[in-house]
Amino acid sequence: MKNPLSNQDLELIFKRFWRKDPARESGTHGGIGLSLVKSYADLMGLEVSASVSGDMFRILLSHIKIA
Repeated sequence: MKNPLSNQDLELIFKRFWRKDPARESGTHGGIGLSLVKSYADLMGLEVSASVSGDMFRILLSHIKIA
């Protein structure tokens, strides 16, 4: 893996237009996918989180009951 995600990257992963790889700043990629996931999850009362373990990147959606 050329430029793997780190735990520090997880603080930025849901920010709009953030990209790990500066080579992808050509304008052909929007960089808004995970920020949209986060926004929709918030609207539906879900929690979304990201984790990195070795070369594994995970996104977890969990249901939060609102009392």
